[in-house]
Amino acid sequence: KIDPNFISARMIKGSIYSSQKKYESAVEEYKKVIEIDPQAKDAHLYLGIIYAENKDYDSAIAILEKLIKIEPNYVLGFYYLGRINAKTKNYAKAEEHFTRALEIHPNFLKVMEDLGLVYQLQKKHDSAIDMYKKILEIDPLNELAHNMLGDIYIKEEAYDKALDEYKKLSESLPDNVEVHIKMGLIYYQQKDLMRALEEFQLARAADPKNGKTIFYIASIYEEMNNYEDALDEWLKLLKIEPKSVDIMLHISQIYEKLKKLEEAIEMINRAIKMEPNDPKLYFYLGVAQYNEKRYTDAVENFKKAVEMEPENDTYHFRLGITYEKLKEYGKCIDAMKKTLQLNEDHPSAHNYLGYIYAEMGINLSDALEHIMKAL
Repeated sequence: KIDPNFISARMIKGSIYSSQKKYESAVEEYKKVIEIDPQAKDAHLYLGIIYAENKDYDSAIAILEKLIKIEPNYVLGFYYLGRINAKTKNYAKAEEHFTRALEIHPNFLKVMEDLGLVYQLQKKHDSAIDMYKKILEIDPLNELAHNMLGDIYIKEEAYDKALDEYKKLSESLPDNVEVHIKMGLIYYQQKDLMRALEEFQLARAADPKNGKTIFYIASIYEEMNNYEDALDEWLKLLKIEPKSVDIMLHISQIYEKLKKLEEAIEMINRAIKMEPNDPKLYFYLGVAQYNEKRYTDAVENFKKAVEMEPENDTYHFRLGITYEKLKEYGKCIDAMKKTLQLNEDHPSAHNYLGYIYAEMGINLSDALEHIMKAL
């Protein structure tokens, strides 16, 4: 049993309890130290840190403010006050405390990094840029500073400056996936698709199962009209996210572009098994069947979409044009009228009604009116 007034032993016990996440016991030890010695700086600091870790921010701030009154130049007191205020989104107060910490210790890199982030959160981009540049004077390979400078330059649409920062970072961290993705996105924004593709492929080499990278590679191949390679990439992404209906739909659309309509239909049916109550899936299935000239099947799926979402004018319209292909003109007219009830400015519906009336030799005055509205 230790002497109850033996401060060093209580500090050690508090540290052990804290490392074991026995926070109540640690708090008890640090409070006892402060009771014995009200000027015990480290006990105040560690007590404040424990309160913060347990999200008792008011208690943390109160004890740390006592600390900086005891020792006005205690840099860690100001640093943790800054962190807690940043955590609670009191950014102005956080800035004040971090600034004071740097007055005491001008080259405290962690404080400089956090102050730069607080400047960013307050949209003080010029101050953030200055801070990150100061960090790089001390530590030229600082990952956070290069990253944050690049991010700020992107927001300011200064893409060449952003690229410079990410290039410097990629030289020291060649396998950093996020850096290659950010560079790829800038090149993509600049329509430099080949360089964008190169960066995304470097990102994939570092992390072959990164879904974000595969998505961007697939998208670039699509923009290049390279649908075969795009399809390969989307299928890889589907293996990573096998329940993604959105990916299934996208794959079905690529199959359609490649004139592989049966594969498109199969993929949409797979999506329907995942989401049987989603009307847009039946709509897309109907479109694929329509393109394959399976008009009777298409009608059934357009009808399902309409039943599920009766206020969608597009579903009624596609049902109508499919009836027209089946020469069921009465049903086509009904579907077009419903389309116009939902969207009176639908030009294609007006055009179809005018065309059918004219072909059937009925409602000729209405036919002309609809055709004029279509124009």
